[in-house]
Amino acid sequence: GMTALYPNPATDRVNIASSQSIDRITIVNYVGQVVYDAEVNNERSIVLNTSDYEAGMYIVRINTENGVVTKRMTISN
Repeated sequence: GMTALYPNPATDRVNIASSQSIDRITIVNYVGQVVYDAEVNNERSIVLNTSDYEAGMYIVRINTENGVVTKRMTISN
């Protein structure tokens, strides 16, 4: 399946779209702190507010019904 994260780099919002149902989304910053962790009710597309995120690199873990997808996300202010 396909999972997309856009725009990337992002500023105030980021879209996550998947061809599989999404169960959970976890976002970790470059020092390993979890900045977002939410269970998702089998959605296939989600918009996250990233306006409060510091600029830099993040890892987005997307748990789907077919396993975990990991994406890199850059926030630019």
